[in-house]
Amino acid sequence: MVESAKDAMEKLKSAFYDVVVSEYAMDGMDGIAFLKKVRVRDPEIPFVLLIDAGEEVAIVEALKDGAEYSLRGRDGSVIFADLSHRIRTAVGGRRVWAALLELDERYWALLQSLPGMSFTSSLDFVPTSIRGNVEEISGYTEEEIFSCDPRWDQIIHPDDFPRLRREIETARSASAHISENEYRIVRKGGGVRWVHELVQTICEVPGVPVKVEGVLYDVTARKRAESALEHIESRYQELADLLPQTVFEIDLGGQITLFNQKGLDFFGYSSGDLKRGLSFFDIIAPDDPNGLEECFRFALRGGCPGQELLMKRKDGSTFPALVHCVPIIQDGRPSGLRGIVEDVS
Repeated sequence: MVESAKDAMEKLKSAFYDVVVSEYAMDGMDGIAFLKKVRVRDPEIPFVLLIDAGEEVAIVEALKDGAEYSLRGRDGSVIFADLSHRIRTAVGGRRVWAALLELDERYWALLQSLPGMSFTSSLDFVPTSIRGNVEEISGYTEEEIFSCDPRWDQIIHPDDFPRLRREIETARSASAHISENEYRIVRKGGGVRWVHELVQTICEVPGVPVKVEGVLYDVTARKRAESALEHIESRYQELADLLPQTVFEIDLGGQITLFNQKGLDFFGYSSGDLKRGLSFFDIIAPDDPNGLEECFRFALRGGCPGQELLMKRKDGSTFPALVHCVPIIQDGRPSGLRGIVEDVS
């Protein structure tokens, strides 16, 4: 405890305090002037001002500078219960704010370690914050993106932008809008990258979006792998279509996952039927269920060299066939069967 504002300022220079409690009426300097001096030195320190009833102007000034206030009783006495509550509120608020700042720092540190970037921007693509691997993904520095040179929408691949424009218009008009998109960007220097973006609109007034927040990751490697897999699958399908026998793949539930063109034509089905769902049980005559079960059992043990089954076409006609199949192994375990059907009628 000190006797004057001047002594209090000297104390604040030499030590850390959780809170400052001050009289409003003091010799040489009133409590508001003292509060302003304290704020210059430490804008965040909790401050509680003891004010006499009727000093409404002082209350307003104290609140403007982020201070708590405690009114004296009518007889000028300190109401200790109220003062204690005000001190706890002021100190607790500072601790909560400090905890929030720490969480914010940890959050941004985490984002910095992730292989992506986070951002906040206006609905017109003007960024207000960017964190993460901006330059690694786009080729542009944070400063270039911040200065809108270029704007983010200007580096979106022109073939993808029309689709994203619809999302942008929705975000501008819809509250609580969340969207997830994958699109290409043109990097500085001309390279192309695929990115995966998750964005949500932020409303400061209910129902009125004012900005967007989101995260974005480079998924170019995954897209290249998917493209390579599609190419391999396409070549496999083309090769299967050249064979004179029916070629099929089924999962462990008997669902047909691949049928070559010969099989579709021979059994009378279309590619649309296959997409809608076609089971191996649909092409087995109901009189021969045991043969199919035995074929499955042999195949899952290592292969079925040739099991004669009675097959059924879409029109209901039947014919005898030899089914040769082997297990499809994924991660060391059978996931289905692959084989051919040979008409022996």
